[in-house]
Amino acid sequence: MIEALSLNNFRNIERARFHFTEHFNVIYGANGSGKTNIFEALYFVGFGSSPFGTSAGDVIMNGRESASIH
Repeated sequence: MIEALSLNNFRNIERARFHFTEHFNVIYGANGSGKTNIFEALYFVGFGSSPFGTSAGDVIMNGRESASIH
């Protein structure tokens, strides 16, 4: 089970930390706020690539040199 996720410069998320429980987790927000990016990051951790077929460099926030997922 994934208990936490930290993102830095990943897509449109500059810095964020999410905590998950073993029960029910809800991710909500306005359109374009980065909800799908959270799921993409989780997929990236599990499979080493984006589910959208983009390269690893494409997930780095515009204007930044690197991104990280922990």
